[in-house]
Formats: sequence, C-alpha cells, structure tokens
Amino acid sequence: MNLKKIAQHCLIIPFLGLSLSVHAAEKSTDKPADAAEEQQNAEQIKKMEQEVAAQLITEKAAEKKRLAAELTKFKKRGLIGERANGYIAPVRPSRHTNELVRKINQGRLEHYARIAQKANYSVIQIEIIAGEKARANEASGHYIEKDRLWIKKP
Repeated sequence: MNLKKIAQHCLIIPFLGLSLSVHAAEKSTDKPADAAEEQQNAEQIKKMEQEVAAQLITEKAAEKKRLAAELTKFKKRGLIGERANGYIAPVRPSRHTNELVRKINQGRLEHYARIAQKANYSVIQIEIIAGEKARANEASGHYIEKDRLWIKKP
C-alpha cells in the first residue's frame, strides 16, 4: 500500500490529536509492496480506524453526558424550558444559554430524524410527540411552553 492510500485513511487522526505512527511511511514508495506488507498495512489501518472510532464514541458519550447535566442545571435555575415542538428554548436568554440550547436542539433534531426514518414518520410528527412527552415528563417547577407562554410546571 502506498503512502497516499495510508494518508487517505489517516486524515481524521490529526483532527483528534492522536499521534500514531505508520511504519510503511519509513519505506520507499518507489518499490511495489509485497503481499505480506500490504496485509500488514491493511491490518494497521484497520486497527487505527477501530481506535479512532472507539475514541470518537467515548468522546461523544462524554459530551452528551456533560450537556445533559448542564441542561438539568439550567432548567433548575429557570433559564431553559421545554417547548411544544420538541425542542428547548431559553426562558432568560444569554450567550451561554443560547449556545447550550443550540447544541442540544441540534442533537435532538438528529435524533428525531433517525427515529422518523426508522418509523416511517415525518420529522414534524416526531417533534410533536417528543414535545408532548418532554413537557409531560418535565419536573415540577421547571418551565414549559403552554399556549406560547412560559409557565412553571405545577
């Protein structure tokens, strides 16, 4: 396998800040690689891809957990509420609150789209169902949208 092919498979690695070495880079690219070397390179690339995928999953799960904890904290403080459309919105906007709302709503939209595709519904139908569920399950004292107004859930 030549260096160009290895580089194509490794583009995501600098983005993650990983430092992985590829032994094939030390070899001359002028000579065609033998079958054993090709197999070894393919195995190395597969292992690197698995390591990167595992790290991405771990990082994504940690970020999701952090955002959920932050959302709970903001809801308790009355800064964010659940809307009828399945998304959250700032009750009292600020730069940090708006950024949190944007990140969480982006994740919700992606989640709703996956559900809609699997269940053969429109995203709008899923948003409405999610909005009803979220407001019904919201903790007492948190803000929910009712008739386009923010009210504290009894």
